[in-house]
Amino acid sequence: DSQGSGTGAAAARQPKAVNPLFVRVPSADHMFDVHYGTDPLHGFHLAPAYAEVEQNMTKRNDKSIPSAVLVAKQEFREWCAAFTHLVTKRQKPVSQQQQQKEKETETEKTETCTVSEISSQIVIRVVWSEALVLCTVLHGLKNGSAVHPSERLQPGTIAPWDLDSEDYAAVVKEGTSSCDNESEIARRDYHAPLSFDVIDTSNLVDHLGLLNLLAATTSLLKPVPHAILYTETLLPDPNSHSSTELNPLSVLLEGGDIPLLSTILGVAPQGHLTRVSTFSVIPEGLMQKMGPAKQQPEMTQSLRRIPWKSPVIGDASAMRLVGRSGASPTLRLSNPAALGAQLARIFERMFRHDDIKHMMGAMGGARRDNFVHYTRLGFVRFLRRVVEAFENPEEVVSDLIQPVLDHVEASTGMHGNHIQDFYLQLHMHGLFTSSPFAGTPVEGADMMRSYPSRDPPPSWYRPDTQVVRAVLVVPRSKLEVLLKNRRMTPILVAELRTDSWMNYYSAVHISFGRRIAKKKKTQQYHGLRCVDFDIEEVPGGWDGEGDLIVSFNLAAYHLLIEPETTHVGLCLSPAMGGVSLMDKLGPYLMIYQTRFLDTQHVSLVSCWPGEEDRTNSGSSSLPRAIVPDELSTELASWLPVSTATRYTNPCDTSCQQQWTTSGVTLDTAPTGLLATMETRINITPESPLQALLLSGAIVSVQQQSPCTVTVKADNPKQPDLCQEMDVVFPYPLLGTETRLRIARKSGYIDVIATPVRWAARGGEGYLGADPFPLLWDYQAGAPFTWNQHRVALDSLPVLDPARRHWDWQNMNLAGMFSAVEAQDRAARVHFVAPVSHLKESLFSIFAHADGSGGAGERRLAFGLNVEGEGGMHVLLFVNAVRLDPAANTVIADCCVCPLTIDLVSGHGQDMTEVARDIVRVTVNSSELALWKRMLPGCVERCRNAAVWQHDSTTCCYATRRTAKTKGRLPEAGFGDSPLCTCGSGKQIP
Repeated sequence: DSQGSGTGAAAARQPKAVNPLFVRVPSADHMFDVHYGTDPLHGFHLAPAYAEVEQNMTKRNDKSIPSAVLVAKQEFREWCAAFTHLVTKRQKPVSQQQQQKEKETETEKTETCTVSEISSQIVIRVVWSEALVLCTVLHGLKNGSAVHPSERLQPGTIAPWDLDSEDYAAVVKEGTSSCDNESEIARRDYHAPLSFDVIDTSNLVDHLGLLNLLAATTSLLKPVPHAILYTETLLPDPNSHSSTELNPLSVLLEGGDIPLLSTILGVAPQGHLTRVSTFSVIPEGLMQKMGPAKQQPEMTQSLRRIPWKSPVIGDASAMRLVGRSGASPTLRLSNPAALGAQLARIFERMFRHDDIKHMMGAMGGARRDNFVHYTRLGFVRFLRRVVEAFENPEEVVSDLIQPVLDHVEASTGMHGNHIQDFYLQLHMHGLFTSSPFAGTPVEGADMMRSYPSRDPPPSWYRPDTQVVRAVLVVPRSKLEVLLKNRRMTPILVAELRTDSWMNYYSAVHISFGRRIAKKKKTQQYHGLRCVDFDIEEVPGGWDGEGDLIVSFNLAAYHLLIEPETTHVGLCLSPAMGGVSLMDKLGPYLMIYQTRFLDTQHVSLVSCWPGEEDRTNSGSSSLPRAIVPDELSTELASWLPVSTATRYTNPCDTSCQQQWTTSGVTLDTAPTGLLATMETRINITPESPLQALLLSGAIVSVQQQSPCTVTVKADNPKQPDLCQEMDVVFPYPLLGTETRLRIARKSGYIDVIATPVRWAARGGEGYLGADPFPLLWDYQAGAPFTWNQHRVALDSLPVLDPARRHWDWQNMNLAGMFSAVEAQDRAARVHFVAPVSHLKESLFSIFAHADGSGGAGERRLAFGLNVEGEGGMHVLLFVNAVRLDPAANTVIADCCVCPLTIDLVSGHGQDMTEVARDIVRVTVNSSELALWKRMLPGCVERCRNAAVWQHDSTTCCYATRRTAKTKGRLPEAGFGDSPLCTCGSGKQIP
């Protein structure tokens, strides 16, 4: 029903709260503004409707209802019941009898529980906000800094936006100053989150740009091992059908180097690190080859989901050292100009639509290429994020910005029309102050005009205010062209023009309202106060009756150069289809233009809504000055030590006093690629370690894990004095190319590492060497999988064993092979990489379990067999093959029995009998080692915490991670089990 309260008795009850699914934006016609791609079924997993599963929910007597609808309705009921059970369950585990009793009364609970009965384990906050504004406000709360009202404006509203929850008001009231106080915040009565375990951005990349999202969201992630950022794209890559060296991810990053940007931003695409995923993309690939997509691939949407994680936290050895003194490096630059050149190339790609040739060529091109994602404000925010990632931002900022400024000054086309907007944003964000901003606005105007003005400054003038906010009231009658082309999404830009120059300002804010006379005696007014008039908001938006209110920041000196001939206007950007309206709006795509001195339609903001108006108090008629943000002087490392220490394994630090590290220095090649990462080990003077070096000790380096190396100083004549120094790098490195620079007398050792790249497939040090990390959370006292999604195994639909599913399952399973691997399989080329052999073994197991392998009979018992090296090492007993709808794939529900020496020696005869009916899956020793790496994660992701839990005091996943193993889980050797004994004999169907 309209209130979403259900049917029957539930519908008779009066709702106590608004269903957030039915919140709408007010409009004149009172209609929902539903997205054109909205489909009620898209939110459900519909695979059970088309695959034959046991207890098929689609088998109903009413054949008129489509099976997909039945599946969706049943899933919705189950989700509601599961959610109700979750929010009302006890904090402590309960017995199985109690669980069964609760399960039997679960339906009754769903019908009768009220909001007051629901515990506070889950808090849902509904936020209505533009995504980047929300991130800006959260950043302000997290850092304890006030966000200027002009940075908190939402599209369509006049008043600056803010979080109105009492929880966040408490944060502001308490005046938290940094993220270090978040643990204190969590202990108070309010639990306002300022950083998050999971951030899901849906497909905002298509509309906001990937770099905008990464710059805004990455610092809001918690520095915990399981923290993850999801981004999605639906629009096709414009370069997917052209010859280019950029992979699609690099295209989304505007040509930026993935290792370099990942190091700076602190997150990397998970698939780029491990090259494996538990999610299938086969359905999306098939959609590209069927129906309309085959004829017009550039017009077809295809979902691509990219998870982002910290590469360091996925490394057990690095995570062990994160909280150790001197082991958490800050970033430095050895060649800032090279990184500046890379930023200039990113700038060029971001604003390629301002080039006339590109703009005309893109009119009929791919859809993504016609989207304008970035403004000068967006680039400056990204630039500041880059600058503040380094230890000494004030020292590198000029070298980073100068190549960008040189590129802007030399650019042709429309770049020159945006240059003042760019300088304005650089000044406001404290990155660069151009000459006109150095003095007062009058002095800046004289500099731009090349001669001093004899006219007195206007009444609104303040010598200390370099930036003002202009307001342009566009009469509704001038919006006719836009109202008749509502299917377009044009880009609006403000224009400041005289007879001799023209400048665009792209960071504009629009709302709808009407101009009213000034209310002189009102001190607080919830509309917008301007110097010459006031504005009150009019509801209805584009469907209402209000005028279009346009506001934007600009340099005060610009309004003093030629005020008599200065015009202010609103026009369309030529991109995003704006050129198609040139016949109606003219060559400049002008919607409305008027003189700056037109006090009926143009003014400056004098007071933001809710603030005290100073117009009548004798003070200046402008609001508080918009001053440049100061660059952070804090050391912005890639991982905050304050929170990361909670996840660090206590280790021996007795030798730490003999040496310290000095951060990581990035060396960027002239091509813009991250060339090397270098850190220095400083030896404490007169320490035993320095004496060891002076005695001629042999110094060597060995990679311990993807992001860590161990530097060893060893004198064969004094083996007892051997010293080891562990060093962490912020990105996986290629161990074979790591080198040392040793200064024995000066007392330091430089470690120079080369980052691993996508092209170096299977390279040493890549997370691909251990693509299934199982890490230990020392705070929670339990392991967790880093790149395998968790599944509620018992709730997944079971494929009916009486039917064959190989017609579609074959295609699905074949999708786990890469393009190169698929070619090798077709040509019967022997695989080299262990992960390729692993995929082939999985393919064989599923084929036999379905009945399409061997003699056509279903075989459910398998043994991983190494010829000549002990025979079978691991037994797998498949209970069922289940659908994993969330991952678009299938999963084998099975029991695992590692054949240890003790087990075989005690039950040798039984093992012989079992082996007769087992399908032997032949593997080599390398593949077996990879299986033993993968199985612990597979077990953990299916673990039901209500059935069994880990004992952190005895679990081998924790006890075997020692200083000697560098915090890693040691590899299970011959006759050893890779699994802990905590779950032995448990959770067996």
